Amino acid sequence: RASCCTALCVHTLQWPSRPPRSLLPASETHHHRGAGGLFRHAIEVALWSLQSGDRVLLPGDQTPRRRRELEPRWHSAVFLAALCHDLGKPITDLIVTNQDGTKVWDPFCEDLYTWAIGNQVDRYFLRWRKNRGTSHTSVSLLLVERIVGRSGLGWISQGDPNLVTWMMEAISGHPSQENMIHNLIVRSDQVSVTRD
Repeated sequence: RASCCTALCVHTLQWPSRPPRSLLPASETHHHRGAGGLFRHAIEVALWSLQSGDRVLLPGDQTPRRRRELEPRWHSAVFLAALCHDLGKPITDLIVTNQDGTKVWDPFCEDLYTWAIGNQVDRYFLRWRKNRGTSHTSVSLLLVERIVGRSGLGWISQGDPNLVTWMMEAISGHPSQENMIHNLIVRSDQVSVTRD
C-alpha cells in the first residue's frame, strides 16, 4: 500500500521537475518569482500540507484497519492536490516564446518540454498576461489527470471517492464544507508565500 503511494508521488514529481518546466517562476513580482519558483513553491506547499495532514483524523467511524488502508491514499490526495494547486499558472499567467518571439508555446497542444525540443528552443522568454487573478485554478483541474494519471486517481478513489472529490475541490478553490484538504493547502500556501 505504501509503495503505491510512494510510486504515485515519485511519478507525479517527475513531470514538473523535468526542465524546462522546473524553471518557470510562480509569479511576476510577488512570491517565488525567480527561475524554478513555481516548482519550489509547489513542493513547499505539498510537503507542508502533507505534514499538517498527518495530524488530521480521517472522517467517519472507521476501524483502525480501515484507517490504515486509507492513510496512504489520504497522504497522496493531500500531497498531490497541494502540488497541483497552481498547475494552471503557466497557461493562464504566462506567454512563453522563443528568443525572437516567432514561436509561441500552446500549452493545450503540448507540454513545454516537447514544444522546446520540437522547435529547437534552447532558451525561452516569458511575458506576463494582464489581469491574471485566479483564473489558473480552473485550468489546474484540466491538467491534474495529465500529472497524476488515471491509475493514480483510481487508486486514491478506491480508498474513498471523497478523496478525489476533495482534491479537485481544493485545486479549484471551491471546497465543500466536508472538504478536509482545502484548508491544509491554503495554510501551507500562505506559509510558503510568507517565507519566500
